[in-house]
Amino acid sequence: MLGDRMEWSDRACGMAALRMILLSYGREAPSVTELLKLGVKQNALTERGWLHAGIAEMATGFGEAPPPVWTPLTMDLVP
Repeated sequence: MLGDRMEWSDRACGMAALRMILLSYGREAPSVTELLKLGVKQNALTERGWLHAGIAEMATGFGEAPPPVWTPLTMDLVP
C-alpha cells in the first residue's frame, strides 16, 4: 500500500500539517502514518502529490473546526 518509507517520506508534509491542525484545535489526531494510509484509501494522494481538496475532505471527517479567532492588527502592536 505505502511501500517503503523512502517512497513516501517526501510526501508526508501534508499529513503532518493536517495532524498539527487537528491537534491545535483540540481534536484527536491519528499518527502521520495512519493519516497517510487514510489519504491513500480516500484517493487524496495522486502520482503528482496530494490533492488539496482531498486533504480538506479528510479534515472534515474529524469534525467541524471552531470559528477562527481574528485579531485586528493595530499600529500599537507594531514596534
